[in-house]
Amino acid sequence: SSPWGSLPPAAASSSASRAPGSAKQQQSFDAVMGFDGFAPELINGRAAMLGFVAAVMAETHGDSLFSQLLAGGFQSALLVIALVTLASFAPAVRQVPFDTIFGKDKTPASFGPFTQTAELINGRAAMLGLAALFFIEGTSGQPFFL
Repeated sequence: SSPWGSLPPAAASSSASRAPGSAKQQQSFDAVMGFDGFAPELINGRAAMLGFVAAVMAETHGDSLFSQLLAGGFQSALLVIALVTLASFAPAVRQVPFDTIFGKDKTPASFGPFTQTAELINGRAAMLGLAALFFIEGTSGQPFFL
């Protein structure tokens, strides 16, 4: 029993009607957002991509990551993470199955260079970039992009 529960039965029936002959159950929110779920990496990657761009833009004005965090950046980062999470789950309101939302169905949607794989790789690169910025600035004491 999950504190969040699972999607309404309509979501499970819509995914079953989408694939004839397949009575696939909708996964619970816990299974999707759990440690081994498929949503956290995608959501964290999306937030990291936005955070990395914001950090680099602020650094071009002379602000280090640490000064950005102390000047209200921590609250802004939490807000961005919350908004990205809500936006990522927005299609679930229309009863879209989680595996379709997060590109784990058989045919993930793509548009030119914007594919599921590209989003995951860019998100991973942004997470590593933020970690590298924290490390470099923490050891040098000055902004990296000056």
